[in-house]
Amino acid sequence: MPAPGSEGSRFPLMEPPMPRGPAVFDHSVFVCTGKDCSKAGAKKLAKRLEREIKARGLRRKAHVFRMKCTGYCKLAPVVAVQPGGCWLTREEPAAVVEQVLARIEGREPEG
Repeated sequence: MPAPGSEGSRFPLMEPPMPRGPAVFDHSVFVCTGKDCSKAGAKKLAKRLEREIKARGLRRKAHVFRMKCTGYCKLAPVVAVQPGGCWLTREEPAAVVEQVLARIEGREPEG
């Protein structure tokens, strides 16, 4: 029997389907949810970021990832935005949300 795609084969050579892998986002938002960051409101902050990203129609551009301890406990809560290497620490939740959204939307943060 001839190999698929070769002359005389009943099966034409087709491109293999793209494997389903992890989604690719323009921006990744990492929220530390370790002990000290959780005490500082990081879990609520992560949920708020997810709601805002969804509300603004940015779910295909950015994703919020919850991480274990980042080791910067004294700077809680800790949020990192990639690309760009932006680390937000000891900020009020509203300021963090504004800065993260500004980076995702490609604009200057308000305030």
